[in-house]
Amino acid sequence: MTKLINSMDTTELAMDQFDSCIEIMHRLGLTVLEAKVYTTLITFEKGHVKEIARSLNIANCEVYRAISSLERLGLVEKLLTQPTTFKAIPIEETAKILLQNKTAEYAELQKGIERLISNFHWINSKNNSLEEKEKNIVISNGKIVGKRLIHQLNTAQKSFETISTWDVCRRMLCTYSDELERLMKNKVRVRILTDKRENEAIPECIVNLRKNPYFEIKNYEKRLTIKMAIRDKEEANICFSATKGTPNIWSDNPIFLQIVTNCFEYMWNEFEKEETKQKRLQPRK
Repeated sequence: MTKLINSMDTTELAMDQFDSCIEIMHRLGLTVLEAKVYTTLITFEKGHVKEIARSLNIANCEVYRAISSLERLGLVEKLLTQPTTFKAIPIEETAKILLQNKTAEYAELQKGIERLISNFHWINSKNNSLEEKEKNIVISNGKIVGKRLIHQLNTAQKSFETISTWDVCRRMLCTYSDELERLMKNKVRVRILTDKRENEAIPECIVNLRKNPYFEIKNYEKRLTIKMAIRDKEEANICFSATKGTPNIWSDNPIFLQIVTNCFEYMWNEFEKEETKQKRLQPRK
C-alpha cells in the first residue's frame, strides 16, 4: 500500500473525485472521518492502521475509531495478518447498506413526526376553537413570505393588487404567471404598480399577462422602495425596504388594511392624474 500511496494521482481531478465521494457518503450517514477512511481503503484495496493514518495525515487513534465504526456497519472486514489489515467491502454493497440505513432512519423520523403532531394536536384544537377578538399582525421573511404570497394568489376572489420595485415585480409576475392567469380567468382584477424605466426590456410572460383585460400594470415615475400586496382588501402585506431579507408585515387587521389600501389607491390615482396631465400636454395632431 505504501507504494500505492507514493504513486497516488494527486491532480485536481483526483482530489475532486475524492471529495465528491466523501460528500456523498457523509450525506448517506457516515461521518467525514469514516468516509475518508473507507474511501482510502477502497482506493488501495486494503491496508493497516498506520498506512491509512499516514495517507490521511491523521493520528492512529482516529483511524482505529473510524474503522471500529465501519466494522459495526459491516463496511470493513478485518484480515488476520501481521500487522492487522483491513479491507473495504465493494462500493455497490456499501451504497446499498447505507441507503437502507437512511431509509430506515427516515421511516423512524416519519413516525416521530406523527407522534409530534399527535402530541400537540390538542393545543391546536384549543387555539382554533377560540375566537380572536383582534386580528393578528405577523412579521416574517424568507420562504414564509413566498408561501403567504401563494396563499394570497390561491384565495383571491375579487382583486389582487401589488406595489414593488421592477426587479421584484418582474420576478414575481414571471414566477406566478400561471396563478395570475387562473385568477383573471375567474374575473379577479389584478393591478400592478412598479418603477420600470422605458429602456428596460419586458419579459414575454408579462407581455402575455398584459393582453388580459383584467390585468393592469403602471410604471410609477419615482423609484420605489416599498413592497406591498393586497388580497380582496381582506389581507395585506407591506415591506418598507427594497433590501433583501427585510421583514414583511402581514395582517388582516381592518385598520391596517384600510391604511395599506388607501396607500395603494393614492399612488395608483396619483399615477393616473400624471398620465392624464401628460396626455393633455401633448400637441394635437
